Amino acid sequence: MKKENRRSLENITTIIWDCDGTLWHHSDNEMDLLCNALHLEKTKPLEEQYFQMLSNFQNYFQGKIVTQKKMVEFIRKEMPILDYYNLSAAEFFKKWMMVETGQVDKKAKTCLEKLSEKGYRNVVLTDWFMETQVMLLSKYELLQYIEAIYPLEGQYLKADHRSFDRIFSAKTHLEEYIIIGDSLKSDIGFATHAGIASIWYNPRRKVRTEKEFIPSYEVHSLLEICSIL
Repeated sequence: MKKENRRSLENITTIIWDCDGTLWHHSDNEMDLLCNALHLEKTKPLEEQYFQMLSNFQNYFQGKIVTQKKMVEFIRKEMPILDYYNLSAAEFFKKWMMVETGQVDKKAKTCLEKLSEKGYRNVVLTDWFMETQVMLLSKYELLQYIEAIYPLEGQYLKADHRSFDRIFSAKTHLEEYIIIGDSLKSDIGFATHAGIASIWYNPRRKVRTEKEFIPSYEVHSLLEICSIL
């Protein structure tokens, strides 16, 4: 555990969780899982366009409100290979939303349970859509510890300063909140422009290159969080 930008945590009542990369992470065989679920032939062009689409997601929607309709338009632009499979972008998106391409962190349930027992509210702030996150949280028996989910639909990405309105109001006591996530730009960036405490979840012990976003704490295991809060 590293203390970076020291903040008092004595008033924290609500923990804001990121999902992708924090409560669960993408599998190394993600493409195989996707192709098997959608009954698609795995080809190099499909794989290249899929991962390039994921890579371009944040930049494409920077400064834009995200909707499912706009997401379909983005997929159509990024993955013309779908025509080869006689699959529309809308069909791909609908099926992709319900494909499990990740693995839950084995310590996630224990961590959420312990923090709930301590009296903390656990909520989710996600840069993805409600349906997928509820499916995964339910499957891994995590949803029972989550009091609210703030999805991306009709909102700005967490990295956008306007995303503050997704979860906070003018009457919010910011000293009562802390966010936990793996992305410096999205999660720690959200904490920076919102003015709340943060924990950078860094299991692979990456070197922090984005000096603009300084977390309050850095941890390498979810269970470390229970010793901070």
